[in-house]
Amino acid sequence: MAALADDWITMGNHREAQVCIDVLCAYIRTPRHTSTSEDAVADTRVRETITRVITQHLQADAATSWSDKVFDFTEADFTGSHSFDSAEFNEGCLVDFSGAEFNEGCWVNFFDAKFNEGCQVNFFGAEFKKGCQVGFLGAEFNEGCRVNFFDAKFNEGCQVNFPIAEFNKGCQVGFFDAKFNKDCRVNFFDAKFNKDCQVSFPRAKFNEGCRVSFPDAEFNEGCRVDFFDAEFNEGCWVDFFDAEFNKGWPTGPWGDRVTSAKRLASLLGLARMGYTYLHSAVDGFSRLSYTEGPR
Repeated sequence: MAALADDWITMGNHREAQVCIDVLCAYIRTPRHTSTSEDAVADTRVRETITRVITQHLQADAATSWSDKVFDFTEADFTGSHSFDSAEFNEGCLVDFSGAEFNEGCWVNFFDAKFNEGCQVNFFGAEFKKGCQVGFLGAEFNEGCRVNFFDAKFNEGCQVNFPIAEFNKGCQVGFFDAKFNKDCRVNFFDAKFNKDCQVSFPRAKFNEGCRVSFPDAEFNEGCRVDFFDAEFNEGCWVDFFDAEFNKGWPTGPWGDRVTSAKRLASLLGLARMGYTYLHSAVDGFSRLSYTEGPR
């Protein structure tokens, strides 16, 4: 089916090529009806092969590129290991994981992926379940891309990580109405939030036992990281350990410049909530660390 899609592209018929890609994605969306463990393993291997073939066509040096195509994984049930490493998502590309479930033991990786101008990746209502791991190590979110986690659920024991990711000018990454539940881990270790990027958590709910971390992250002048109307519930943990807040960095919607983790915690309401925090940060003026304990 992939070879047929390539042939259609070579002949300039992108509509028929998209039909072939739709067939591949449809298999991944198909509910599992396996009666034995051997059948289940075989079915998972077929699904892994399909995502591997798709990823091969999303490489910068692919003989035939699918980087501007639509990939419909809505309500798919992901198990096994699925790699989108070094994939490039370009203008016109839509990757839709809306309503998808990432199950225990599932690995989905976007290592060194590039989300470029005009692409859109949706995780609307997606559910990240116990034991799943989704990684964006070294991913680049570039101008004009949109990545949405609207109403996504990060459940007990899941890990969704953005280590060394770069959020660049004009990108939009949103966690609107997302729910971070007990023992989930979302990590932005050493991520860079650059000028005019938008990473927002409006109306997100950070529930007991969740941990959302920005250790060693770099917040640069003109970036916007927005927790508007977010809900930080008892027992949640949001930390900015060793984060760097560079001169001129504002965070909205307050309109004030933030020069330290303590100031940011105050704006988020973390300083009032009676939990124990350890933060340290480097800004353009000083180095600080502090703790706040229950009252």
